[in-house]
Amino acid sequence: MIKGIHHISAFTKSATANHHFYTEILGLRFVKNTVNQQDTKIRHLFYGDYQGNPGTLLTFFEYKNIGHAYNENNYFSTVFLNVPKGSLAYWESRLNDYSIVTEYNSCKQTLAFEDDDSLPLAFIET
Repeated sequence: MIKGIHHISAFTKSATANHHFYTEILGLRFVKNTVNQQDTKIRHLFYGDYQGNPGTLLTFFEYKNIGHAYNENNYFSTVFLNVPKGSLAYWESRLNDYSIVTEYNSCKQTLAFEDDDSLPLAFIET
């Protein structure tokens, strides 16, 4: 029995830009590159922590011709990623160095931003 979330899947227009964002900017490990089981022409990218622990995986299906995000009636709104306590200032500076717009919430101790496909993300200190 799996307790909790195993992984979260989303869509991307560009596997190349997605790979750069999640590995080079955020520093996640590229776990594997596979295909969608229902349509083997669709790439399926996996990122996670360096131990490959369940609940740490983000996966993306590449659909080159998808439109843009409509953040209206989502099943979820923001993907939160844990970072060490005291590291939000580092991440804010790092993301700003890449011209990524961030929003710091001092009450919740979170740093919100979006990936290249407008997926809402936030770092939260743990």
